[in-house]
Order: sequence, then C-alpha cells, then structure tokens
Amino acid sequence: MSHPLLIAPIGRSLLRLAGPTTALMLVQILVAVADVYFVGRLGTEALAGIALVIPFVTLMANIANGAMGGGVAASMARALGAGRIDDARAIVMHALVLAAAFGLLFAGFDWLAAPSLFGLLGGGGVALEQALSFSHVWFTGAVAIWASSFLAALLRGGGDATTPSLYGFVASLTYVPLAGVLTLGVADWPGLGLAGSAIASLVVATATALALARAVWDGRLGFIPSVTNTRLRRDIFREILNVGFMGSLTTVTADVADPVLAGSLLEQYQPKTLVLNAGASPLMRPIHHHTWDTFNRNWEVDVRQTFHWIREALLLPLAPQSTVIALSSGAALFGSPLSGGYAGAKATIRFITAYAADESSRAGLGIRFISLLPKLTSATDPALRRPPPTPHGAASPSTSTSRRSAPARTRCRSAGTSSTSPCHPITCPAPTS
Repeated sequence: MSHPLLIAPIGRSLLRLAGPTTALMLVQILVAVADVYFVGRLGTEALAGIALVIPFVTLMANIANGAMGGGVAASMARALGAGRIDDARAIVMHALVLAAAFGLLFAGFDWLAAPSLFGLLGGGGVALEQALSFSHVWFTGAVAIWASSFLAALLRGGGDATTPSLYGFVASLTYVPLAGVLTLGVADWPGLGLAGSAIASLVVATATALALARAVWDGRLGFIPSVTNTRLRRDIFREILNVGFMGSLTTVTADVADPVLAGSLLEQYQPKTLVLNAGASPLMRPIHHHTWDTFNRNWEVDVRQTFHWIREALLLPLAPQSTVIALSSGAALFGSPLSGGYAGAKATIRFITAYAADESSRAGLGIRFISLLPKLTSATDPALRRPPPTPHGAASPSTSTSRRSAPARTRCRSAGTSSTSPCHPITCPAPTS
C-alpha cells in the first residue's frame, strides 16, 4: 500500500505539512515576547546576562530543529517512501542516539567553555553570573531538547506534522505561566531568576519528548519501533548527518557556470541528489530582432553549467545510487519562437543528460541522470500568449500548433538498466537512441 504522501494531491499535502508548523511558529513568537517581559522584570543585569547566552541557545535550537532535524525527517521520509520499513525502524533508534550525543556535546561545551567565551564577549560581574546561571541549567538538560526535536522530526518525516505541532502548542501554553512563576516567583517567594526560566524550558521539553515518544511507539509512523533488536549502522548515521551538516552550512555564492566551482563542491560534499536548475532569462523578441549575443544567452549559462556539473559528476564520480536532475523545458520539444536560442539550449541539456546516462551505464557507475521538461504554458512562455505572424501562403497558426503539439511517444531509459517503457516526452528522463 502506498504512503498517503505519495498519492495525495500536492496542494493538500503541502498544507498538511506546512500549516501546523507555521501556526506553531506564530505561537512561539508570542512565547518569546513573554520571555523578554519576564527577563526584563529581573533588571538590566539579567538582560545583559541573557544577551550573552541567546546566540548559543538559538544556534543549538536551529541545528536541532532545522539542520539535523531536517536530516532526521529526510531520512525517515526516504525510507518510508521506498518501502524500507526495517530501515525506518532503525532510523528511530539512530535519531535518539544522535540526540543524546549532541545533547552531551553541547552540555560539555557549556561547562568547559562558557565562562571563558562569555568573558570574551564582554561579560563580567553580575551579568556573567546571570548568564552562567541560565546556561549551566539549560545546556545540562540539552538531551531533552534534542530528543523532543528529533522525535518531532521523525513524525514530520512520516507525514504527520499535526501531532508535533499540537504538542508544541500545548507545550508553549504550559511554558509561559510556568516560566513566569519560576522566574519571577509568586506571593512571597522571589523565584529563581534566569535559572527558573531554564528549568521551565527543560520541564516542558522533557514532557514534550515523552509525549512524542509515546506517539511514535503508538504507531503514528505506521510501524512500532524496536530498540532491543536494532543494530547501530554507519550508513544510517551517515545519511542523517550528511543532510544535517549540509543544512547547518550557509549558501555558497558563486558563478554556477564555473567548472572549478562544480568540481570542488562535488568533491567536498559528495551529494546523493544534485539538481541543476540555473539559467538565464531569455530576451523575448522575434528572431530577426536578436543579435547573436542575445540569441545564445541560454547556451552560455544554461548549457554551460549543465555540461560542467554533469562532467564533474562523471569524473569524480558521485557515489552509486546518486541522482543528477537537470531542468530542461517543454520548449526543447515544441520550440519557443520568441526566445532566441532558448529552445535549442534546453534541447541540448536533454541530450547531455542522456549522454551522461549512457556513460554511467557503460562504466557501471550506478548514477541516475534525469532531465525534466516542464510543460510550457502561457504563464511560463510569453510566446504562447499570442500566435506568431503567419507569412502569406504558410500554414495557419492553428494547423502549425496542432502539428507541433501532437503527443509524440518515445522511450525512457535510466542508467544502469536496459528496461524501457513508453512515456510522454514531457516526463521522459532523457532521450535515448
């Protein structure tokens, strides 16, 4: 039976995944406002102290929920999508092991380096004491925060964004009054100051982690995880960490058509999936209004970057089972009369991808090369918004268009296999001889 994410309408799936998470983010913004209010009531020393800690708290939270959490979610989604239930069960255990490891790593870093680091940032006196009173408590319990983040990521990777968002919403509503009492006190009790805010965070994170763990072991992922029968595997750790570390990095700003860039980045990151989607915007005008420079603009960018990156993927080569996806266009099949050399450039991208697929198959590299040809519409190609002028005696536009738009049939082939199947040219991986 197919997973619901594989057969449900795309729009509904996006709303199910993004809607609950977006709503939770809005609630957490209000929680942050409440935090600022509580700390502000403690005085300027507390504000100065928390200012020293917040960058590191934000760093850990973003890595746990975003980068590494994204690696956990992506691994679970790939395993379930491919029907690898045994791997999916193993991913749960591996995620919890990583959560414990990262939590202990950040806790050790806090106790060993925080005093010196806060001092280098200008912290001293009461402000430094306030900062340490928060960080020592918060980072000591970091394992609970990592566990709740990774368990939520497992559920999101399984297509259930509602459960972690609902638990997060309840946790936020619980945290605000608890943090207020523990930070500022109640009645004659003065509270614990910044340490109280950290304790409130850990109490809520621990409760959330336990609730999410129960949801996972109740079968919300479509299976019951196993702890005792799971053997730790290097390949699963690598799969999670590869995505997680990539998500922790910043974007590289460079010329995508630079062959040196292509080789160095592929060698450095060894991606499992490479998507080539760069290109220049064609100048929209009839053929006789183009110069050679405007006509070949897409050859100099679109084709060049595709050639360099695919060449480097074959020379390195990428690991077996890697996938290279090159974006072509429906114009490669039907032309685009007002965009100069755009259609020819996109057709060449399709051929380059096919040649690379043949080379991968011939050398036994196991790399899949796929070209995607998005269908042209009046929204994506201005040339379709009005028919080109018809010379006297030529076929009418309607006749020409119907002839070009006939649903031709071709054959598809992926690298590493000799089997073929008929498909419409818009969705063919690449042309084959």
